[in-house]
Amino acid sequence: MCIIRMDFKEALPIEKKDWTGIGKYLGNLVEDGLREHGSDYNHLAALLRRIGHSKMIPEFISEYLNPDTTASIGFFFVPVRKILAISPSRIFKQIDERTNQSLLQGLASYLVSYDADTLTGFLLHRPGEELRNHVAGILRGKREEMVRECFYHTIHLDISQLEQDDNPDEVFYAAAYLVSKGYPLSLPAASPGRQIASNAEELLRGAVASELASSPESPPEDVIQRSEIRISPNQQRRERGYDIDFVYPEDYVDTVIVKGLGMFGEVPVESWQRAYTSGDLGGFEDDQAVANLGFILGFGMDELVPTRQPTEAERYEVHQRWRYNGGWGRPGLSMKQLEALEKGMPSGYEEPPTDDVVYEVNSGLAISLPLAMMVKDLIK
Repeated sequence: MCIIRMDFKEALPIEKKDWTGIGKYLGNLVEDGLREHGSDYNHLAALLRRIGHSKMIPEFISEYLNPDTTASIGFFFVPVRKILAISPSRIFKQIDERTNQSLLQGLASYLVSYDADTLTGFLLHRPGEELRNHVAGILRGKREEMVRECFYHTIHLDISQLEQDDNPDEVFYAAAYLVSKGYPLSLPAASPGRQIASNAEELLRGAVASELASSPESPPEDVIQRSEIRISPNQQRRERGYDIDFVYPEDYVDTVIVKGLGMFGEVPVESWQRAYTSGDLGGFEDDQAVANLGFILGFGMDELVPTRQPTEAERYEVHQRWRYNGGWGRPGLSMKQLEALEKGMPSGYEEPPTDDVVYEVNSGLAISLPLAMMVKDLIK
């Protein structure tokens, strides 16, 4: 099949042989065919509606055939070619009739397919390096969000607490640590067994590790020992106190994220690190594994593979092609309810969605969903 498709592209007498370029070339042939038959956009749209393309309107035809738009006649060229009797010899360079028929089959397969290059014109970032850099940026951002929300331990130190003698160890040693760093605090008298010494940081880390040890989800003690300590005024306390954050080390963060992915299948830490540093998704088994990562980190695949807003003409062409390939459903219905409706049986669904609602949902998915599930190929 790949050889046939390469042959049909090579046999087209045009330079730009991507989805849009081919679509505009075929659009010129359709314009010629309409003139030869004394027909127009209204008549062609009516014929297409008659054979099942119920939303086809003359304005869509005009946009498909306009050389200055991005819309391609694509999927619709297959029936239009037959309606206007456009012969293979008019489409391809002069080759024998038998070869032309083979090339025509390759062209038809391409026009009804969901190959990546039939959809890449909708991407906001070009496939390859540009999209790879975008993917890396999204993953780094989501990882940083998780670090801010989950991968730290904070001690809220209110200055008024220091007037008490019964503070927890981590509060006491947090104050001692701040004093060792030159912060102007007055410490209470040391309780029995407590020290205010030059090793305040060591004592603070030990106190935090002891405090967290009772929690089953707490990090190991060595993580606390290697955490970065950050100090900031607590604005909510009108600077009457400080927040002392223990920010967990990078390798621990990555290990926990990968452990979360373990419910879907094994992903090496190194593969995840390559993903957020360079956008390399080669360590993920397939695109579903990337989608699972989105579930863990809280992003949708539409963030990873963003698309531009299609025109209504483009939206309809892609929808019909998507439906032809089996990508169609009714929103709000389970598979059993959908099967029941198709068989004319009671579905238990009192108010099925209207055809317009079905179209809006499905035509939106028709572009974003396939591209999202091609992300590994698109970034190469």
